[in-house]
Amino acid sequence: MSHIDAPRPAAFHRRFRRCDLNLLVTLDALFAEDGNVTRTADRLAISQSAASHALSRLREVFRDELFVRAGPRMVPTAFAMRLKPMIYEWIEGAERVLITAQPFDLRHAHSRLVVSVPEQIERMVMPPLMEHLFDVAPDIEIFVTPLPLGETLDALDAGQIDLAIAIGDAEFKPWHVAVLACETSFVQVYDPRLINGARPLKLECIALLPHLKVSYEPARNIVVDGYFERHGLTRRIAAGCAGAASVARMVAARPLVAILPALVARSFPQSAQLAVEPFGDDSLSLRVYVAWHRRSDRDDAHAYVRRCLARYLDDDYVQG
Repeated sequence: MSHIDAPRPAAFHRRFRRCDLNLLVTLDALFAEDGNVTRTADRLAISQSAASHALSRLREVFRDELFVRAGPRMVPTAFAMRLKPMIYEWIEGAERVLITAQPFDLRHAHSRLVVSVPEQIERMVMPPLMEHLFDVAPDIEIFVTPLPLGETLDALDAGQIDLAIAIGDAEFKPWHVAVLACETSFVQVYDPRLINGARPLKLECIALLPHLKVSYEPARNIVVDGYFERHGLTRRIAAGCAGAASVARMVAARPLVAILPALVARSFPQSAQLAVEPFGDDSLSLRVYVAWHRRSDRDDAHAYVRRCLARYLDDDYVQG
């Protein structure tokens, strides 16, 4: 572990909190004015007595005169000369932290982000994101890892991922930020050549058909199962898969029906032979969030990528 990651002891912070760091600013100004208190006061826009008092306090803190008279002028002591480069570096660092606000330069932004994107929608959001970043921010690197919803927040907390697309409501904590990107309805996908019946299929008929369940967590009671249960029905799961890439081929090979979010259905190739029909009523929908840990709020590259992802998930973008 590097020294920057090693926490300082609490005693250090308690002791350091009592220090008046403005005294170091005064000392830097005294160096700039060759120890002249009057000119230092003008530089700091304070009274001469305040500058003189600050110099007295500095002498007490460092137990050194710091500046002594040599004829008509003041000269720094040997101890003050040893302090000078350290005070200069401290002021430079403070300026970078507190004062200097460089505008975010997307073209030269360097960042490496690990993003959890469900496999069901990876094909929809990642190609346009990667193409866009290649053009406008070539040094922002994106690595995708699909995680089940139940593992996503822990991975954010542990720093294993930087950003996530979460399909469905999760137990977000106060230190998470979750922006609602869209709310998607559901569709039923099947091959009408393999499944007989009047179209669109009725809910009672659909429940009797063998189902292809699209989920990372097959044992989980997803919202579709709950919808059937609310109508006194239970669907029969005959097969399962984690992503949408194989749905079209699987329902074309066997008399299966797949019920999946309309957002997900957009990500697999459309076939004239497959029926893609609305499923359920207004009570059946799924929220899709772009989520991250608050520690990344002020990361400019991170903020840019999450805005892009939210845009690619938006209906207006997809349909436009």
